[in-house]
Amino acid sequence: MSTLVYRAMRLSDYFKMIHMINSMNAGGLKTWQHHLSKYDCRVLVSDQVVVGVIVFFKSVEESDIVYLAIKPEWQRQGLGKHLLQSALDELYKQQVKKVFLEVRASNQAAKALYQACQFVQVGLRKNYYKTEHCAENALILSLIFQDHCTLNR
Repeated sequence: MSTLVYRAMRLSDYFKMIHMINSMNAGGLKTWQHHLSKYDCRVLVSDQVVVGVIVFFKSVEESDIVYLAIKPEWQRQGLGKHLLQSALDELYKQQVKKVFLEVRASNQAAKALYQACQFVQVGLRKNYYKTEHCAENALILSLIFQDHCTLNR
């Protein structure tokens, strides 16, 4: 695997990841301009190619992960673990004590990743993700940093 770089997201990265962002229903350019001005947005870069993104925000000792995604053609290579671990390491160094996130109940790959890092379910939002044809529950997960893990990268 090539050298991976975890760094702050730039607006120019949005245009490199537009297809992935659109597939996540994660908003358009204005949404991402807002994210960049209000949240911590990080990317994972491999050989100058942006392969993933994570967005989180902090409030004193807590943080919420808003988005975590790896480009489809780069999935199943451990990059999601690397990106998540990098963000958790950063938050830990900033003395965050608890991290929250939401995940679709049907997203088995994401649930396995979060479980591997000791995230536990602390809540449920019924019918949170709505589509034209159905609604799906969101699981609310949390990690307390005393349980913080180190994943193999």
